Amino acid sequence: MTHTRYWAMSLATAVAGAFIAVERFAFSASASIWITFAVAIAATALSLVAFGVALLRENRSFSGLSALSALVGGFTIVAMRSFNAPTSLWLALASGVALLVISLRALALHETTVERVTYALEHRIPLASVEDELLALSEPHARASSGSGAGSLARRLEVSAPMRSWTYWLALTAIAVAGVFVTLMTFALHVPGTSYDTLRWLSFGVGGIGAGVIALGALMQRLLVAEPSRAQSRKDAGRASAILTMSASFAVAVAMIVTMAVYSTATLRWIAFGLALGLAAISLLAQIAHELTSERVRHELEVAAPARALQATGQPAQPGTPAA
Repeated sequence: MTHTRYWAMSLATAVAGAFIAVERFAFSASASIWITFAVAIAATALSLVAFGVALLRENRSFSGLSALSALVGGFTIVAMRSFNAPTSLWLALASGVALLVISLRALALHETTVERVTYALEHRIPLASVEDELLALSEPHARASSGSGAGSLARRLEVSAPMRSWTYWLALTAIAVAGVFVTLMTFALHVPGTSYDTLRWLSFGVGGIGAGVIALGALMQRLLVAEPSRAQSRKDAGRASAILTMSASFAVAVAMIVTMAVYSTATLRWIAFGLALGLAAISLLAQIAHELTSERVRHELEVAAPARALQATGQPAQPGTPAA
């Protein structure tokens, strides 16, 4: 379960970084500094826990990213009590963005590393006890009949399950970043008595057109690409969750496009804020669902691989090695 713990700590650190970047504009200078100070302590603690968990994975990249995140968090704690208010606020923004970027890199590494391992196991280690799980992760989707031209085209266009999972994760992350960016802009571009045209078009383009196109593409992928029949029962929950999530994200993006074209007063700012926050929240929930629907498969592969690898080479299993 080290995979889940590391993912949870990294995701929580990313949320903390995004919150620090946004709240720097949302509150008064004094309140923002103290909020940043408190959240930075939490982010540092989460990063240190993730660093400890990464050591169990024996991977330098994971532990190095968590250590860097902890370093940024520690610097933020000190900076909030060492510099004057204007400097502290800009350092808070920089630290929040840095925590977000580092954590997103750690989450991307987590996603690609686990998918690469499970995909490699299919070719190298026959895991009879997790046959369905391997099929769910790596078996291509149902093929059309080999004699037809449509079937030949489908085979040329088919994408492996690990790559489908990776593109879905990228879509969720892009939508979440778009939501956070628009939320940040609703505060950063707010000057009483001025026009909201810049905020309107940023929201229209990034939160509406950008997030909408990404959500629609991911939705079409989930609707049109069928899962293998033997893995269908295990994938139903994750597929239904993905379809529901992307449908909701697309609906919010369309609402963003419509409202940004209609409103031009201060009401526009709060509508953009609410819809952008909705995009980020939906993507965050989808990330959690995406991880949980595949973690059981990953954990069983992680436990079963050592014993099966020894059996495949004809060596007796070591005492205490979990049975598959």
